[in-house]
Amino acid sequence: MGLKKSQSIFEYAVLFIAVVAAFMLMNKYVFRSINARLKQIQEEVSQSNAYEVEYEVVND
Repeated sequence: MGLKKSQSIFEYAVLFIAVVAAFMLMNKYVFRSINARLKQIQEEVSQSNAYEVEYEVVND
């Protein structure tokens, strides 16, 4: 009975370590994709400001 319980605890520990390792590996790619999307939005906003027309008020 004790051997099965310790094996079960060991299996859960290995599973937990595998999940944490997967999150740590994916963390870099998630942040890279978020930063790329934010840069894309920033470029779109800066390009939309380039098309603004400034009007000069002339007082006659």
